[in-house]
Amino acid sequence: MKPASWIFALSISGAAARAPLALAQPPATKASWTIYAAVNYATVEGIQEVNKEPMTGKGFGVALDWRLNNVFTFQPELQYTEKGYQYDPYVPIKLKLTYIEVPLLLRASTEMADNGMRLYALAGPTLAMRRSCDASVGSASGKCNTLSQGMTTMDSGLLLGFGLDFRIRSSTLTTSLRYDRGLSDIQKTDGQAKSRAFSLLLGWRL
Repeated sequence: MKPASWIFALSISGAAARAPLALAQPPATKASWTIYAAVNYATVEGIQEVNKEPMTGKGFGVALDWRLNNVFTFQPELQYTEKGYQYDPYVPIKLKLTYIEVPLLLRASTEMADNGMRLYALAGPTLAMRRSCDASVGSASGKCNTLSQGMTTMDSGLLLGFGLDFRIRSSTLTTSLRYDRGLSDIQKTDGQAKSRAFSLLLGWRL
């Protein structure tokens, strides 16, 4: 066999040997951004008030979607969120706590279907820093400076949720329902008070 034929044969053999390894390797890591807005349905567990009710608040933030493989994505987020509770003994009283929150989430996704939809679940810890404390009694409102002195400035929790992606051309619309369970006691006095919140998010993955 001529030298050129040997070189050609060896090249084909090498390519054939490398093909299974290339197919077995995970896809290249890819990062993208998601911006989102949220509606929160929050309360504080452990505080016993007459006619206590959950409070509706808002939130918004940004997420970095760091794709690890075809299934898992690491999703750190930075968000502004409103929590708290309200009760009505004789006149409506509302306590609103605002936080800068950092969830560190792991997302598991199905394959994108032919109709452009994909189901996913997510879970991970959260760390939050209280930004403000506002209270309102009837139509009067103001800062709850005295009350906030008996509260911690940091909170931590566990977030669980599921959602749907909708592919729209080169971008993706995403929506999710989440449950944020606070694990830290947010008050310094005796007794325990832990935040709880359900959130409905709508986002645009760029």
